[in-house]
Amino acid sequence: MAVRIPVANGSPGLIKVDLDVNYSVATSSCLVNTCNGGIVFAAFAPDEYALPMTTKNQNLTAGCNGIGTYGNLQCNLKEVNVFEWNTSDATQIENMLNFVNNVIPNGWYVLAYSVGNHRLNTTDNKEPLYNYNSQIVNFFKTKLNINAAAIDTIKPNEAFVFFSRKNYLYNAHVNLKKEYFGKKGNDTIWMVKSDIPFSGGLNVGSMNASVIGPAKKWHDLKVDYSNLEGNVNYDIVSVDVFGVDTAGQEKLLLNTSAQSQSLSGINAEQYPFMRLALRTADTLAGSAPQLNHWRVHYDMAAELAVDAQKHLSFYNDTVQEGEKIKLDLGITNASASAADSVWVRYTIIDQNNVPHVVKYPKQPPISPKTTLISHFECSTEGFAGSNILMVEVNPEGEGNQLEKFKFNNLIYLPFFVTTDKINPVIDITFDGRHILNGELVSAKPQIDIRMKDENLFLPLNDTTDYEIVLLYPDANGTPTIEQLVPFNSPMLLFTPANPGQAGQGNNIASIQINPQFTTDGKYGLVVRAKDRTNNAFAGKNVYKTLFEIITKASISNLVNYPNPFTTQTRFVFTLTGSEVPENLSLQILNISGRVVREINRNELGHIAVGHNITEFAWDGTDQYGDPLGNGVYLYRVISKLNGQNMERYKTSADDYFTKGYGKMYLLR
Repeated sequence: MAVRIPVANGSPGLIKVDLDVNYSVATSSCLVNTCNGGIVFAAFAPDEYALPMTTKNQNLTAGCNGIGTYGNLQCNLKEVNVFEWNTSDATQIENMLNFVNNVIPNGWYVLAYSVGNHRLNTTDNKEPLYNYNSQIVNFFKTKLNINAAAIDTIKPNEAFVFFSRKNYLYNAHVNLKKEYFGKKGNDTIWMVKSDIPFSGGLNVGSMNASVIGPAKKWHDLKVDYSNLEGNVNYDIVSVDVFGVDTAGQEKLLLNTSAQSQSLSGINAEQYPFMRLALRTADTLAGSAPQLNHWRVHYDMAAELAVDAQKHLSFYNDTVQEGEKIKLDLGITNASASAADSVWVRYTIIDQNNVPHVVKYPKQPPISPKTTLISHFECSTEGFAGSNILMVEVNPEGEGNQLEKFKFNNLIYLPFFVTTDKINPVIDITFDGRHILNGELVSAKPQIDIRMKDENLFLPLNDTTDYEIVLLYPDANGTPTIEQLVPFNSPMLLFTPANPGQAGQGNNIASIQINPQFTTDGKYGLVVRAKDRTNNAFAGKNVYKTLFEIITKASISNLVNYPNPFTTQTRFVFTLTGSEVPENLSLQILNISGRVVREINRNELGHIAVGHNITEFAWDGTDQYGDPLGNGVYLYRVISKLNGQNMERYKTSADDYFTKGYGKMYLLR
């Protein structure tokens, strides 16, 4: 039995262990460079095949975070026959102790060697290995019979190689060759131990192939081998063909001794993977046939990969909340087989590390050796702060297509969303005018609520951001009884902001309410409103105003102001009820009773139920625009509603009127 170890000590070089006739155990190590160094084990069955114990990657993760069958470090996705342990990690150390003590069977051959800083015999109590050192050293001494003096004096950065047999009476130890490992450079160490033989004869041989596939269709198997001597009657060659399903379960499908075997009868949908096992023997001369090659012909499944080198356009890594992120990403089919329609899963991982899967339609099929540009866009509403966009091509689940590799199907793109902190602005009018608190309004008012926000990307279109409440008088006449106005009420009309106009700076939503009040009294309006990022208008939570209702239609006397006047005067009056009279005019007469100026409703300007001051201002001219002389002038209002003269609404100014006529003085 011989073990050959080419060593590049002091630098991350080739670590290769060959058993007997080039039986490779490892060609590289995960423990070099960033994986921090440690100890490697390999175990071999004590029979004629000396097959090594193997490990498979359990979390499909490459690099230093890859986990093997027994919690060992496994940085690649292939099945390997070495068990590597990072001795700077307490969990790894505990898993290693469990492996060597409880997993490796007694009597098996054990190979152990170091990579980099293995930390054995460390005096640094901050190192995790410090608390486990005695257990590991005890294993080497008692289970492998390693030279006690040598193992006790090895330094944490000195390389070592052990080869022995676990808990075996015929277990001669292998002395350390520190003179070969304590220097820079390359060397080859031979350890020959004829007193550690493998049991059994060597007239048979076997070989296991790695898993083949995934395949869309299986074609045939070709086997080529050579006989070592002339008498081939005792040579035996057979191949076991195992089907492997998507769960990794194997089933022996056929055994063949033919050098050409059809595989077309194997259902690739049921068994997309395959594994071969070769059995050879020479029962006479012990010179078993030697395999030259074996080949499986099949139609390979598509192999998809994120291809940022072909195309990657990401807008933008910093956006305002509500603004869309946009991604154009290349997805390449690197295989010779066409891919069906492809699912691409887009997931936003927010600042609290919570994933949010964004539903997106399937991408079209991808022809062999071509690249598809996948387009994605998504609003950033609700994602303020630091986020990561994770893109996964062909994810696990419904619609998943078989691939050989998955590690190249992922890409992570960080982006930051700034928060909208500016409050929206609200404007409320009754019949087109702003009112004072407690002011008289129509019994059938049109209340318009208009809100504007500066955000270009989040239009004001969500009714849940608003609450409208009317206050009705209680038994004492105080407006305390709340009545919510739902958005499906016939008295309410909601007009959301138009996204296109919002993007141009006109992010405006409006609510029109048309209540009907049937009882005189004091009423109120309460409005709660916020924008899409929960900013309340003007920094407040509630808008509240009170108003008065008089249901009976009436009009007060008009009072001019100022009086006397020199250049112009306007007219103030009050309307009650729910309608503006269709006929409303103002007559101005001289002291002899002749009408010198008549102003119709259109000239008076906007009139509403409640307190009014005319837009019209009389400048002291007659009907033809000629200036009138100084002196006293009379005036009166003429009003009709539904063809009837309106009743007079009494005010404190009535004492200054005689039979409906008022006086004003023009002083130039």
